[in-house]
Amino acid sequence: MGYRVAQLSHGFAVKNAEAERVSPVFPDKEGALDWLLTAAERRAPRERPCLACHRPFKSQGIHDRLCPHCGLAASVADTTTHSRTAAPPRRPRD
Repeated sequence: MGYRVAQLSHGFAVKNAEAERVSPVFPDKEGALDWLLTAAERRAPRERPCLACHRPFKSQGIHDRLCPHCGLAASVADTTTHSRTAAPPRRPRD
């Protein structure tokens, strides 16, 4: 995962592997640890409801919110929408 709690001059925060602060600043280390554990739990794979059809499915993480059926339908709709609405090529000026 690559996250750690770091002490700052004015409190504690969670930093990623690139040493960038990814959390608010907390007055104590326990607050930063709680934030880190909550964030990890929120991102963990688990069963979630699909945002489109509301059926539960095995999500790979918080980034994965459409079930396979709705995700496939959305990607097909996305590609057909772009091809139908694309402007015709411009002719070069003389």
